[in-house]
Amino acid sequence: MGWNTLLARFKQGIAMANYGRLGFLLSVLAIATSARADESSGTSTDPNPAAASADLLPDPARRAAVRGLLPQGVLLVPESTNRRVIALDPTTGDVLDLNFIPADAVNLQTPIQAKLSEDGTRVLVSDQIRDVIQAFSVDTGLFIETFAPAGGANTAIADNVRGWEYAPNGNALLTVGSSANANAIAQFSPTGAPLANFIAPGVGGIASPFDVYRLPRSSGALAEGQYLVSNSSNGQVNRFAADGSPIGLFATAGTFAQQIYMAANGNILVAAFSPPAGEGVYEFTPSGTQVARLDNATLSGYRGAYELANGNILTTTGSGIHEIDRTTGDLVRTIVPSISARYIQFVRSVADADLVLTGSIGAIAVNMPFTLSLTLRNDGPGLATAAEVEVSLPPGVVHDADDCSTTAIPGGRRWAAGDLAAASQTLCSLTLRSTVPGSFSIGAVATSAVNDPNPANNVLSLRGTVPALPVPVMTLPWSVILLLGVFAIGIWLTMRRSAL
Repeated sequence: MGWNTLLARFKQGIAMANYGRLGFLLSVLAIATSARADESSGTSTDPNPAAASADLLPDPARRAAVRGLLPQGVLLVPESTNRRVIALDPTTGDVLDLNFIPADAVNLQTPIQAKLSEDGTRVLVSDQIRDVIQAFSVDTGLFIETFAPAGGANTAIADNVRGWEYAPNGNALLTVGSSANANAIAQFSPTGAPLANFIAPGVGGIASPFDVYRLPRSSGALAEGQYLVSNSSNGQVNRFAADGSPIGLFATAGTFAQQIYMAANGNILVAAFSPPAGEGVYEFTPSGTQVARLDNATLSGYRGAYELANGNILTTTGSGIHEIDRTTGDLVRTIVPSISARYIQFVRSVADADLVLTGSIGAIAVNMPFTLSLTLRNDGPGLATAAEVEVSLPPGVVHDADDCSTTAIPGGRRWAAGDLAAASQTLCSLTLRSTVPGSFSIGAVATSAVNDPNPANNVLSLRGTVPALPVPVMTLPWSVILLLGVFAIGIWLTMRRSAL
């Protein structure tokens, strides 16, 4: 059911108010029920794409620009009005490419969530009506194949699918809403082959699941690697361990929970669809306590949730992609209007990053501070995430201070350099001190969370020598020397007389 149809029904409900308030309330309830049913089944009647529209024509230059940004990260948002995938800037929410995956009425019908394949060459899009995850080329945007289930749709395994997630082993975890495997989280190998369910039907309270989200980091009671599953039947968000075993109810977001996202403060955002009561973007603490619900009066039927760098919330509805104020819920802007937009997914390609570590040691003296200067450079081509340098200090060399907030580790210091873009570098200066003379060697090793094609230049060894302290030479005034000389001559004369 499209939103124009809903509006018409709403107007009919207002007219019914002339016949009594009860009729009006029943009308509104029917609208909400119809909308929930359409969303849950995926039978919303979005118009077919108009291939002649200039807005739907792919732009090779724009796609190339987005490909260049993939190592740093972009947002991918499928939309079912035109059956395409839009690329947005993850910092600002601005449009990068309206047709990163161009309109494709043959292979897409109700696309829900788009992610990159693990090698970064394909965009994988779950489709609620096609009952599959489709694969498209990052380079051309064109359809390649059905990724999962391998060989094509199989409703006995996956029917009425919605959001999906990667497991650490590369398996794909897919929400299933209907048929024999309803209320399960299906599992597929990295090649799309069906495997045993990750979560069996109904386990842990799953009831028409709409999103499965793997927690990217620990926050309070939530542990990295655990899963949250949202449900459209009751609005509940259920919590599961890393192996898929149930932990319990996390929170309830309205009556129709959809996309889940962990904000920078560790809180959990959940988009809730159901109009009019209970909809909006909910915010929960890691313990599941609700601290906010953003529901702008001009928006309805929330699906996606994402936090921008300015703290505002990016959300999607049946009317477009919108930015809303994190504090007031006010509509800041509509970024893409008049589309039925779905989940907002941050993606980043895992391109190799060649780290290069260089350094030098300043002048050294016993118990005097000297400087260890380190330069960490990323020769690319990809982003080096979570880059760090471990410095090994030999016995007798101690750390006094630094300008890069190092932390102590057994036998040395750790410098957490963070994310380092290709063709960029960062510096660290450590103030050290040697308490004993002699030669020593300081070692350092740089690593990051991505593959390094040339690890040999990540290792640094610097030798230093601490000079021994010079033997002190006593110096006496000439008057003392003369007196000692006279005294010595006197002793010699006395000894000579005695000998005579």
